[in-house]
Amino acid sequence: MSIEKLLDTRRQVKSFDHKNIPSKDVIENLLKATWKLVPSKQHLMPYKVHVLGPDRKKEKEVLFNQSTIVEELVQAENGTPEKLKYPSNKCTHILAPYLLIFTPRLSKGSPAVRQRIKDGHTYIVCDPKRYREDVEVNCIEIGMFATTLSTLALEKGIDISYNINFAHWPKWKYLWKELPFVDEPPYLLMSLGYRRYKNIPRPLIEDEYKEDINEIINWT
Repeated sequence: MSIEKLLDTRRQVKSFDHKNIPSKDVIENLLKATWKLVPSKQHLMPYKVHVLGPDRKKEKEVLFNQSTIVEELVQAENGTPEKLKYPSNKCTHILAPYLLIFTPRLSKGSPAVRQRIKDGHTYIVCDPKRYREDVEVNCIEIGMFATTLSTLALEKGIDISYNINFAHWPKWKYLWKELPFVDEPPYLLMSLGYRRYKNIPRPLIEDEYKEDINEIINWT
């Protein structure tokens, strides 16, 4: 299958199979391959990927409940309409067999980078006082990791989903107290596993579609 056709098979899976799940070895190999292939400026990789496997049900339930609380908090702040035309679905994909939590990381840098720092070059992601400031770089690189992993996973018949419906720092940091291993601001959640209903496509919302390509791609 070509890369184009492979990527066209990707769907935002809501319901994952909890009986037939990918083995830990398969997921570990996918992560290793992604680490090897993903591009990164000066190979700094200024992010960490926390992996919750099938045995970490309690932690996933914490995040699942957290997503509901956050939605209620946001609606309370914005003023909840009497009836939502498109009511939000619960983030059941958080309960997938494998859940990845992406956060920033203080990069140590390779010997070449450390030498450049001594020579006066600045690498914010290597600065203990400033590494959290480079949010744009962190998010771009996390996006490249997630995309590379997604492609490799799809090649193995493994489905994936993305999620940012969680308690963002610093506003709702207190909601993460039950997950102390997340010691940096979370940027993205990614779910992996086999979809529960393979032959039933996710229903489309009629008036939800991509805008015209000319609104997105601008040839100058």
